[in-house]
Parts: sequence; C-alpha cells; structure tokens
Amino acid sequence: MDKNYYEILGISPDTDQSLIKAAAQLKANTINEAFRQLNDTEKQHNQASIQAQVNEINEAFRVLNDVEQRKMYDAQRINKQYGSVSKRQLPDAKQTVKQQTTQTGVLSHLLERMTITPPAFKDVVIFAIALLFFLYMLSGLFVNPQGPNEPSELNLGAMQKKRP
Repeated sequence: MDKNYYEILGISPDTDQSLIKAAAQLKANTINEAFRQLNDTEKQHNQASIQAQVNEINEAFRVLNDVEQRKMYDAQRINKQYGSVSKRQLPDAKQTVKQQTTQTGVLSHLLERMTITPPAFKDVVIFAIALLFFLYMLSGLFVNPQGPNEPSELNLGAMQKKRP
C-alpha cells in the first residue's frame, strides 16, 4: 500500500476509467524504448530494475483498471492520509463514504453554529427607535430653545454666579 499507483502510471486520481489502459501502455512503451536503446552490457546490468518497473506498472494497471479494486485502493489511501485505519483493518468503499459524510456533517454543523444570522425585523425596529430617541435627546443639548434670532444664554444652574 506504500506505492502510489497513480504516480506510477502518471495520472491523477480523478482520471477516467477508460484512460487508465492508455496511460499504462504509454508508460510501458516508454520503458521499453529506453531499454532497447541500451547496449548489451547496460541491458544486463539494468534488467532487474526495468523488470521491477514493468511489474509496478502491471500491478498499478491491475488495481486501477478494476472498478472495485480501485474503490478499495482509494479508500485505503484516504484512510492512510487521515491516519484513521490500521494496516490490518481495511474498510470497504461504503464505510469510507459514510465516514466522509459524517465528517462533512460535523463540519457543516459547526459552520452553521458559527454563522452570524441576520437580526429579526423587530430587533431592527427596536434598534432604530432607540437610535432616534438617542439622537433626539442629544440634539436637545445643542439646540437653542429660544430660536435662531434670539441671543442664547447658557443655563449653568448652581454653577452660575449670581450678579448683584
């Protein structure tokens, strides 16, 4: 399971099933061409490594070309990536989909709880009335009750000195 069959064939995990055979053939042809260009001494020296590469390509093709085996392989990769399954416990694809759905449900539930909801209409109305009242009270502090043409006097109450 340590091998990444997608990298061996040079494809991505979302590659269509019909293109896997073509990718495997292309990879095998590339290795075969490189092998043919070697001289006899190099062929004998590199034969074991080239045979190992061909075997890896065949194994990757065998696993990825079969739909059920590919689902199991993808499930194992996902579980290995998240570290939730030991090597002895290999779940089938249905368990993996259920686990992903559960994780997505928990995540969406947390996001729903974190989302700021818009205020209700009555809350907006109460806020607007309170704001208007505050502005009305504030404006009374700065507006002259006498009118614009009359001179204003500050009413300081007890702090004002009485004039004799």
